[in-house]
Amino acid sequence: KKSNFRIVYASSCTARRHQLREGVDASAMIAHIVLITLGFYTAKEEKECWTPLEGPIGSVTPSTRGRPHLIMGMDIDYPPYAYLNEEPYETKADVDSVVGVGADMLHAMAKMCDFDVTITQAHWADCWGAGEIGQGLKEGWYHGCMTYTHAAGVRNRYMEFSNSWAILNKPSGLIAKLVEGKPAVKGDDNLDGKTIVDVTGWAPTADTLYFVKNQCTDAKYEGFTVVQGDDIDLGASASKAKGPNDRALLAVLDGHADAMWIYGDQAANYQCNDGETQDGYSCELWSGFGETFAYVQSGMFGWMYNGTTVSLSKKGSGVAKILDECLEKFLPSKEFHDVCKIEHHNHNQLSTCIPNKHFHDDPDYHPADPEHSPFMFPTKDWGKVATHALLGTALARNKHDVLCLALKVSTLCCTNKCGALPYTDNGKLHQG
Repeated sequence: KKSNFRIVYASSCTARRHQLREGVDASAMIAHIVLITLGFYTAKEEKECWTPLEGPIGSVTPSTRGRPHLIMGMDIDYPPYAYLNEEPYETKADVDSVVGVGADMLHAMAKMCDFDVTITQAHWADCWGAGEIGQGLKEGWYHGCMTYTHAAGVRNRYMEFSNSWAILNKPSGLIAKLVEGKPAVKGDDNLDGKTIVDVTGWAPTADTLYFVKNQCTDAKYEGFTVVQGDDIDLGASASKAKGPNDRALLAVLDGHADAMWIYGDQAANYQCNDGETQDGYSCELWSGFGETFAYVQSGMFGWMYNGTTVSLSKKGSGVAKILDECLEKFLPSKEFHDVCKIEHHNHNQLSTCIPNKHFHDDPDYHPADPEHSPFMFPTKDWGKVATHALLGTALARNKHDVLCLALKVSTLCCTNKCGALPYTDNGKLHQG
């Protein structure tokens, strides 16, 4: 009888090789696993048959080249990490692929570690939704998604994160509306009785507001209510929103929420050049940074375990293990340094990437400082750089006119006495 099973096994291997050319068939895979489990063929015979190196994806031909082939997804509204090339285009292929720091990292890792990768455009909501795993990762549309910060809390119950290529680089912040140049929520407010809007599907997630402290008072926030931006009826303002970050900001500007729980650098990343448009967010809306809204808190790291990661995938998928083994080899390399030095949206990641000896040999490498990366530092430390426009620097460096940016400097932000300050295009305060 065992010899009969060997005939079945041989047939299944032949069928399996055929199916690899046509795409995965779940029933054949299950039969193959059953035969392995029952021990109806030897280890040598199993090796001679095909062994997958990555998780199966329906209607996708698995790799038979002896190395994994990962299909990874990311959206296009998260510059400099994930976006589309912008005009003027050099070739007609310039918008065929999603680009950004995330894509650069993974392509360089694949080259070094001998695996194949395909990066596809995906909706962030299909990776991580409103408090739970997104449909795309749950159902296996792709192996993983990219450029996610390793947050504490709910995501860890559904997902696995690879290690990070970045230092702790994504502190959180609180955005409030400016009324006659003053924030509607004070910097030292403990948020008791306040309504805070969370950006649906984005980090920092709503539950992590409990893990951070006010950077003016060093006390935890309490007594607040968190609402999801996508759940708020914005009425006529809804047409102004292109994505969840826009909807959350409009909720604050229209008075549906007192403050917005968001990445500390998001407003700077969403600044556009004159006449520019973006698919995922409104350039016009975010141009109000420093005029209609501003940060009253930043530099809060308590919500995160790690910086920007290579991948986010379904818990138990094994994708993190594949990539972490490569990342251990990649991080000390010159290739890693070179990827970090690539310019996206007029700046590189030298001060964000985990530095190795090649960074320290590079004269262009400078660790993050409050003048150029204000969001990386606690609100109470803003005054340590005296009269520089802390939260305005990243915004101002791409502008060619004088900007008046409110709520940008010193411990005055902790006492709600911030005023407007003029800055040149290099982010420095005008003398006098």
